[in-house]
Amino acid sequence: MKRDEMRKRWLMTGLALLVLILGVSMEGLAQMDSQTKLMARRAAKVDALRNLLEVIYGIQIDARTTVRDFVTESDVVRSRVRAVVQGAREVDYQVQADGTAEVTVEVTLGRLEDILGHRLLYDQETIRATGFGAPGGQGYEAPQAARDVLRVKGHGIEPNEPGMTPAEKSLLAKRAGKLDALRNLSEQVNGVRISGETLVRDFVTRSDDIRSRVFSYIQGARIVSEYQLADGSYEVEVEIDLQPLRRILGVR
Repeated sequence: MKRDEMRKRWLMTGLALLVLILGVSMEGLAQMDSQTKLMARRAAKVDALRNLLEVIYGIQIDARTTVRDFVTESDVVRSRVRAVVQGAREVDYQVQADGTAEVTVEVTLGRLEDILGHRLLYDQETIRATGFGAPGGQGYEAPQAARDVLRVKGHGIEPNEPGMTPAEKSLLAKRAGKLDALRNLSEQVNGVRISGETLVRDFVTRSDDIRSRVFSYIQGARIVSEYQLADGSYEVEVEIDLQPLRRILGVR
């Protein structure tokens, strides 16, 4: 009897540990999946902004080919773009069959100078560009800006920390979503600096680096909504009145 009881206890203990391990593992996988989606979407947006700048301002190309005795020994092409884009809007988000995230952005332009300092007049023309990031996530409906109010969304995920309570994880995820939303708001209001450089050697892309930087001050932004999505991440929407900004900038 004692042996049977010991076996039952060991069996129950083993099952409890297995359930605990599986629960932690599934939670980690869910978090990784959500984080991967958000990272891919961000990569696609930055790629789209880089492509937008290449269309508007131009791109610097540095190409060198070495031919010896009528044989190509090396062929190196470098591309570079550095500029600030302001007012770019995300208008479409899709996911391809292989999971690649696809983001389309657009901006309405007036007068500006290209990469060579030449003045260009776009006369309120709207320019669009598409970027990609891998792997992708789920469908997304792009935020629409009202006439006098600009609304954007941000996303955050709960930290995978066993020592935290569910309330702590939820608050931190909402905070991350709010900061992501404010970053996206700053990109539209104050602009984002994009630096991109691509290296192609012997017709093979060796590296493709894009960096984005936002350093600005946002005042008057308020939270409109915050809720948890099906994948466990949180979506936070913020808005800001544009009329005070127009008065400051002298724009009607």
